[in-house]
Amino acid sequence: MTREVVGEPRYWQHYYRQHAAEFALLGVRSYEAFKDNRDLRAMCTKTLAGQSTPWMVCESCIGMFGVDRQATHRYAEEWWQSGGTFAPPGVGRAPLSAVNMDEARPASLRPTARHEGFLQRLTRPWRVKRLMEQATKMGVEEQTTQAICAELLEILDERSKDPDIGRVLYVRGNSYVREQRYEEGLAEYSRAADFYLRKSDLNGILHCERQMRYLHLSRIPREAPPGSEKAERLQLIQLEGSRIRLEWTYSSETDLGKLMAHLGDPDPDVRAYASHRISEAPFFAPEAKKWLVDYYRKCLSTDDDRAALVGRHVGSLLFMGPHDVFPADLTWLKLGKEIPKSFVTCACAHCGYLNRGIPVPPAGVVTAYFSRTDRQGQYSVPVLCVRCSREFFVAWDADPRR
Repeated sequence: MTREVVGEPRYWQHYYRQHAAEFALLGVRSYEAFKDNRDLRAMCTKTLAGQSTPWMVCESCIGMFGVDRQATHRYAEEWWQSGGTFAPPGVGRAPLSAVNMDEARPASLRPTARHEGFLQRLTRPWRVKRLMEQATKMGVEEQTTQAICAELLEILDERSKDPDIGRVLYVRGNSYVREQRYEEGLAEYSRAADFYLRKSDLNGILHCERQMRYLHLSRIPREAPPGSEKAERLQLIQLEGSRIRLEWTYSSETDLGKLMAHLGDPDPDVRAYASHRISEAPFFAPEAKKWLVDYYRKCLSTDDDRAALVGRHVGSLLFMGPHDVFPADLTWLKLGKEIPKSFVTCACAHCGYLNRGIPVPPAGVVTAYFSRTDRQGQYSVPVLCVRCSREFFVAWDADPRR
């Protein structure tokens, strides 16, 4: 409202800019000097009170600061005609003696929910760009970044492109992770992934999934007690996986065999950590691919649970496209008849992520199967989720091996 606008420091800054040349003749060459000059301030206030128009704010100021131009015009006229006693609804009296140039003055009592005006629509792209630059700038405090992202989420909608809502959520998730608030960061990445899924943005989904996998995987060594036997096994897996990931050589078969042995560990966290390090091995190399298939054949005759975990990495060689099922007939063509397995896709019982390349009996693809958090039914296959690194089971009520 008019009198509220007059009482704000931003109006007086605008007033000083409009009359800067006149003030310079009086020796006042900065806004700070204008604030400190009480005599000049009193003269300006008296001039405003004695003008012949009810407008306490010029037209440009009303367009810049006014919530509703018509309401501002009406309130100004009523205020002038009442001799300064009129109080707009919900505001209270604000005579000229209440004009305060202190920067720390509380904000005006304006409606929190209001329609976006022409000026806001006009400047919104510039404002969004500036806010996003501040949120992604290096050295900005995390609380500031989170506040900026919250403001951006109020401005943007799902049609926004630069930036989109998913990117803002992703930036806020990174901010939470830097503060070691992992659960909140995980929730932001999950919201961003859901947004990109609705938009069919594969690149955005992959970015969010990579961050979620990193957070879930980093939880395992972080929660292991320092100096414990579990922490030592995890460190050994880290070293063995790093050697294999750097470069594949013929001597890497021994290291890969040691890493595969950890899939038989009784601790599911250790198995999940080893499975992730195995997935980083360069199985695109012909020697590595051949070694993996031969190793899987040996596991099929010894340990079913361990073979199921090794078979996931064999399944990753087959699922190069968006196939949900890879029947045993196609497996024979790709890997040979020594591997009588079908490969299916099943959602994780913990986080809902679709895990591909799960080895099942040949008839498992035509028999109803379910995702469970523990062993149930007549037959079940253990699976380590790619996203959350937790173990779940693909279960059948009727044994598919019969």
